[in-house]
Amino acid sequence: LLPLLGSALLILLSVKPFQGKSISEIQATSQFFIVVFIAAAIVYGLWAAGRALGRRFIWPIVYLVVFIILSVLTIRFALMASFVNYDYPNEFLVYAHGAPDVKWMLNEIDDISRRTAGDNQIKVAYGGVIWPLEWYMRQYPNRAFYGSAPNRDALDAPLVIISPDSEVTLADVEPYLGDNYQRFDYRQVWWPIEDYRDESFKRFWYTYITPAPPEVLDGETHQLASTPEEIKANRKWLWDVLFYHRVDNHSFNEWPFRTQMYFFVRKDVLNKLWDYQTGAVVSAESAPDPYAEVRQDLPAQLVWGSNGQGEGQFVNPRALTVSPQGQIYVADSGNHRVQVFDQNGNFLKQWGGEEGPAPGQLTEIWGIAVSEDGKVYVSDTWNHRVQIFDEDGNYLSEFGLFADTQGDVNAAPGNFWGPRDILLDRDGNLYVADTGNKRIQKFTPDGQFLGAWGGGGITPGRFEEPVGLATDSAGNIYVADTWNKRVQKFDSDFNFISEWPVIGWDSQNVTNKPFIAVDSQNRVFISDPENYRIIVYDSEGNLLATFGQYGQDIHSFRLPLDLAFGDDDALFVVDSDNNRVMKFKYPK
Repeated sequence: LLPLLGSALLILLSVKPFQGKSISEIQATSQFFIVVFIAAAIVYGLWAAGRALGRRFIWPIVYLVVFIILSVLTIRFALMASFVNYDYPNEFLVYAHGAPDVKWMLNEIDDISRRTAGDNQIKVAYGGVIWPLEWYMRQYPNRAFYGSAPNRDALDAPLVIISPDSEVTLADVEPYLGDNYQRFDYRQVWWPIEDYRDESFKRFWYTYITPAPPEVLDGETHQLASTPEEIKANRKWLWDVLFYHRVDNHSFNEWPFRTQMYFFVRKDVLNKLWDYQTGAVVSAESAPDPYAEVRQDLPAQLVWGSNGQGEGQFVNPRALTVSPQGQIYVADSGNHRVQVFDQNGNFLKQWGGEEGPAPGQLTEIWGIAVSEDGKVYVSDTWNHRVQIFDEDGNYLSEFGLFADTQGDVNAAPGNFWGPRDILLDRDGNLYVADTGNKRIQKFTPDGQFLGAWGGGGITPGRFEEPVGLATDSAGNIYVADTWNKRVQKFDSDFNFISEWPVIGWDSQNVTNKPFIAVDSQNRVFISDPENYRIIVYDSEGNLLATFGQYGQDIHSFRLPLDLAFGDDDALFVVDSDNNRVMKFKYPK
């Protein structure tokens, strides 16, 4: 009788009587009365049986029924936890789950090792979060754990795993691997939805029991239910979560709370294993670095700077210049200020530091130049203007407003979209890379518009994302035409002379903005930010050398951007992501 009573009560809760006079509504009302009658009969039967048996027998029977029900539920949920949801985050008996991807990846590693190097003999490099990789990799004698300090020796492996944490990220490892590896993304750990942490009696009542009144809905808890239909949907959702461990509003492929890990397989290994290829895979040996034969190992003679806001510290510096007086002016972009140093890296002065559009305020500057009379011109990039200061940082004037010319070289003269580099010619006139508008503009020393060249396109004299500007001893002008992957050369009247391609400058990231400098021998130096190197050409575009690699030592860069020459052709480079300035002496 007790199970029958439970079934009757469930039916009563699901039936909606007295809803109307249609056939289906009358049937629902009739069903309700029938079940009420049956439930009353069952209650009477229980009462009669209880009187006949007495309390001594009734309570043990009640306890036995409850025990059986709870035992069945326990077995059910234990089976679900152990054999159905054992690897998935909808099993709330486990807080953090190792995703099934971990086992899939390890099976692939075992298979690749067996087929290429013998059982467990392949070298596997792994780092970041040590668990659970340290346990699983214990069977691989050639494993290399690089932890939070990736390096070339450890990462020189056919298989590389990165499990990002607060100390090492995917961006810290990928530059070491370059284009020689195929990346596969996996889930390492996923976490449960924890909305219940904010639960309260009031929120529970107005989510699952009754709609919230207007005065409550007008408060801070707008997630509460406002209609009976929402209450019904919320109850169904809660029942599905508690009884079925089903969370319908999140699929496993889109589960929001998870930790990723990344598996890299070297492409020459993939080519040997046809069933692991994901498309047309290029062999690592078949795509050599075209600049490898001219690469030089050139250490910096001097390095200064670190991350921070103090004197001599930087946050993503973007540009620099050497003044006629020999001082180094650095655009400390992340701190929205200018810092000045001598050529030995000693701090001299600074100004700015307050982000904003007011006169004298700066917003992420990307270009800087100093005239013979000590005027400092600053590309206030995301205020879309050029500001002029004296040598002590006192505001003098500004010119330029935001304009989107849609690539039309003649539209909105004198205005900018994200100006970058600034070049001063022999007469003190300014050339400004109006990067977003795909053109170069020329101004007088006080900011009067003189002319513009370029416009969007790939033909000679046209630009796509021009950034760096430089001039040689003959007055010729060089432009880093970034998205066209080329350097263009013009005479002093901006007539096109020649161009040459750059093997690099591949991405269109906001930080992949190359600059140019020319030394006293008219050699052209360009930065290749995301290939972490400097490339050297002669004035006709013939390749001479490259130097630099990914890293943080004196031979390496993490994002080299602007570069300029000082006394005796000393080369200064802004290494933006390492928050430092580096000084090199390139051989004559």
